Amino acid sequence: MDKIDRIVSICVMAVVVSLALVAKHYHDQVEYYEEALAKAEKDALVESVMLQRQIDTLKREYEDETRKKQSEIADLRKRIDDGSVRVSIAGSKTMSSDPSNGSTKEGCDLDGRVANAIIGLTQRGDEAIRELNQCIDQYNAVRNKVNR
Repeated sequence: MDKIDRIVSICVMAVVVSLALVAKHYHDQVEYYEEALAKAEKDALVESVMLQRQIDTLKREYEDETRKKQSEIADLRKRIDDGSVRVSIAGSKTMSSDPSNGSTKEGCDLDGRVANAIIGLTQRGDEAIRELNQCIDQYNAVRNKVNR
C-alpha cells in the first residue's frame, strides 16, 4: 500500500504542479495582453493627438489665409471707392492719354458698384477654393496617418 500511496501522491503532486504551471502561464498571458492593449491604447491616443494638432495647424493656416485675403479685398474695395484704382474693360467709350510717354488708350470705365460686385464674386469664389483646399489637406493628413 505504501507504494501505491506514493504513486498516487506523486501523481497528485504532478497534477497540482501542472495546474500551477498552467495557471501561471495563463496569468502571464493575461498580463502580456493587458500590457499590449495598454500600449496600443496609448499609441492610438498619441496618434490622435498628433493628428488633431496637424488638423488644428491646417485650420489656423486656412483662417490666416482667409483673413489676409479679406484684408486684401477690403483694401482693393477702398482704393476703388476713393478712385486711386480704376477698373477698365476694353471698349471705345473713353479715351485716355499718358503725357509721360504720349500713348493713348481706349476703354470704358466700370462703375464702382459694378467693380465691387465683380470683386465680391471673385472673393466668394476664392473663399470656396480655400475652404475646399483646407478640407482636402485635412483629409490627406488623416488618410496618410491611417494608411501608414
